[in-house]
Amino acid sequence: MLRWLVPAAPSPTPRTSTTQVVRTSSGRTRALWGRRAPALRRTTASRADILYTLMEGLNLRMPRGESQVGRRATEEARANMRAGHLTRPPHSPETRAKMSVTRKGKPHSQKTRKRMSIARMLKHNGVPVSKPAMVLASKSKPCADCGISFPPKVMQFDHVPGRGEKLFGIGGIHGRSLTEIATEIRKCDVVCPTCHALRTYYRRAEAAT
Repeated sequence: MLRWLVPAAPSPTPRTSTTQVVRTSSGRTRALWGRRAPALRRTTASRADILYTLMEGLNLRMPRGESQVGRRATEEARANMRAGHLTRPPHSPETRAKMSVTRKGKPHSQKTRKRMSIARMLKHNGVPVSKPAMVLASKSKPCADCGISFPPKVMQFDHVPGRGEKLFGIGGIHGRSLTEIATEIRKCDVVCPTCHALRTYYRRAEAAT
């Protein structure tokens, strides 16, 4: 009897989802949750246009410094550049000669081209043009003790105490000029790893006595 007095539970109503799937300029689909956003079709619109459209549909604020006025000004400037009308005066010939830009059809600036020409000349004459090349060229010789020739990468520099103070190791050539490296190489003998270990052992033994 009392069950008729109890109100029946309301039937569950299907929840309406506000999720909407949009398509970006790259053709990918992404789901937008929450507020409804305008559906976007695959057009030739730029990513900036799609971003602003999504922000307007989601009632989001524009980023600081970005407004419709600035957006129109940017679009007008791009249109003028496409049409060939520059919005600023061109650079002087002296400034353009020092610029390293690809739109001039020149891949390098004058300073870079001069450095490359000098490097080609040195390489043609057999002179090492880089620090690693100089080190490998200096190690391309037989061992000073046993006289056996090994690959340059195996040979080592042994600093001779009577030829001057050791300023840095040949392995730490970063930040050193070619002249500094060449000066430090003159203070060393090129030996194999075995002879280098023997030299170090005998020097430490003499220093201990």
